[in-house]
Amino acid sequence: MDMQVLTEVLEHELKTAFEVKDEGAVHRYVSLMLEQSIDKKENETEHAEFREALVKMDAKTDAILLEMHEGFKRMDERFEAVDKRFEAVDKRFEDIISRFDEKFESNDKRFNDMNKRFTMMFAFMSIGFVMIGTLITVFQILG
Repeated sequence: MDMQVLTEVLEHELKTAFEVKDEGAVHRYVSLMLEQSIDKKENETEHAEFREALVKMDAKTDAILLEMHEGFKRMDERFEAVDKRFEAVDKRFEDIISRFDEKFESNDKRFNDMNKRFTMMFAFMSIGFVMIGTLITVFQILG
């Protein structure tokens, strides 16, 4: 119904129901009542729209949070995979280091063995030269 027509109908009904002293006051009263009614409906409509927008924002926020959670979960999985790879690399390096340590130990053992041989050989050679020198001296004195 048109606003003007509704105003006229309400004014007419009020005038017939009550004794009217000021027709301008009746007109203002009806206008105020209709404006408040319209404002209330607009507020209710805006409130409903606002509530709907909040519900949509809440749903979007939930979706974003879920997506972020899934993203963090994927990142955690990637970090775990990287950690496993680093652990494997560390194990390989530890294996290589232990092999090198074994090699160094075997080389040290060989060098120590060779050192013992040279020491023993030098000792025998020294004893031999001392014996030869002693024999030569004894033969020259006796001889």
